[in-house]
Parts: sequence; structure tokens; C-alpha cells
Amino acid sequence: MPELPEVETVRRGLEAALRNAEIRSVETRRSDLRISFPQNLAQALAGRRIGAIGRRAKYLLFALDSDDVLIAHLGMTGRFSVMPEPPKSYGTHDHAIFALKDGRMLIFNDARRFGLMTLAKKGALAQHPLFAALGPEPFDKTFSATYLKNALLK
Repeated sequence: MPELPEVETVRRGLEAALRNAEIRSVETRRSDLRISFPQNLAQALAGRRIGAIGRRAKYLLFALDSDDVLIAHLGMTGRFSVMPEPPKSYGTHDHAIFALKDGRMLIFNDARRFGLMTLAKKGALAQHPLFAALGPEPFDKTFSATYLKNALLK
């Protein structure tokens, strides 16, 4: 499983490549990842522009120009590839294919299928089941010696 520094490196690369990119369409090719893709994923993402790409723990957060955030986790073997054009064929483990308006493709590949992709509302991320029990980020101001001491007392 990629560790937090690797996920942050992926986030930075994706943000540099995808910030302000418009999603033309999305194809999900397999539903049995760690959790199933939301049924409305393709409709919710079509025509949306990607803003900042953030990170919470090991989750990638694609802010959209709507009230939604696309949450993605790489699992053990997941990876995103930004392709300049559609490939001649897709791989067996290419589970989500994003066609961008400028002709590029964003492909999520995950051989072990432990990754995930779901949607959440921007204002409800902290309460989302994936995030509700997480502690602060390591460089967040709320992560302090006092916080760590109190957490370890439990």
C-alpha cells in the first residue's frame, strides 16, 4: 500500500496535470472494487471541472466545480495515469476511464481492486464515514504534543 508521502507525491502530480481540466465523460468498467462505484458517478462528473486536488490521510480529494468532491484511494496497487490520448486498448485492470475535454484520458488501474472511488459533498467531508474517525493531519496545527499525549492515554 502506498504510504502517505507517496500518496502526496501522486496528489501533486495529478494536480499539476489536471487542475482546471474538464471531464467530458466517465466509464466505470468494473463495480467490485473495495466499494462499488456510486451509480450516479458518470452523470455527476460529466461536464465538471477539476479544481484543487487535496489529500486527507491516504485519500485523494478531487474538488469539482459543483458541490461534490471525488474521493479516491489507491488501495494496494491502484494508480492513476494521465494519457495524452485514448490508448489503442484498455488493460484488464483499468477500472475507471475519464475522458477529458482536451482529448487526454485519466485512467484508474487497480489490479488487486482494494482501491475505491466515491463522491461526497464538500461541506460534509469531515462527517463522511471514511473521515469521521481520522485524527489530524501530521502537519496540521491541531497535531501537537498535547494532542498526541491525550490520544495515547486512551
